[in-house]
Amino acid sequence: MKMAELGSAKRLGIQPKFCLVPLDLYDTALVVFGYGAGMSGYPATPNNDVNPYGGNGNGLGLLDPAVTRPIPVPVPEWTDLTDWAYLVDPQIFPVIQMSYAQSPGGGSHPAPELFSVASSTSGLMFSNDVLPVKVRDWFAYGVSTWRGIGKRNVA
Repeated sequence: MKMAELGSAKRLGIQPKFCLVPLDLYDTALVVFGYGAGMSGYPATPNNDVNPYGGNGNGLGLLDPAVTRPIPVPVPEWTDLTDWAYLVDPQIFPVIQMSYAQSPGGGSHPAPELFSVASSTSGLMFSNDVLPVKVRDWFAYGVSTWRGIGKRNVA
């Protein structure tokens, strides 16, 4: 939430929706973000950790729509236990975008271009019983803005 606007000190105040963590830190992230139902062990003993899989009192756990804290997402490919990343709600800042060559301005995926050789003089349909068809769909994807996405490599 402390991310500042580029070229100024004004903070954006955008709360992350997702926190990407290594698989080994998934349980720790659940506890740190306060998921779970109260004390799972015995009070005043070392065995009194929060149960991260216990829910939030309404039985929904991570699916609780009223929860505004980040949702931990485990990334099995990450092996360094000090790395983490965050991503805001895509409805607020869509940081990962797809673009299509046939749709300037974006917004929707147009139908791919279809090309066929259906000419009777081409010879392929008569001699080989072949209908050549080419489908062309040009697209690209990537991070479109720095707002609302970040990764920390600590080590």
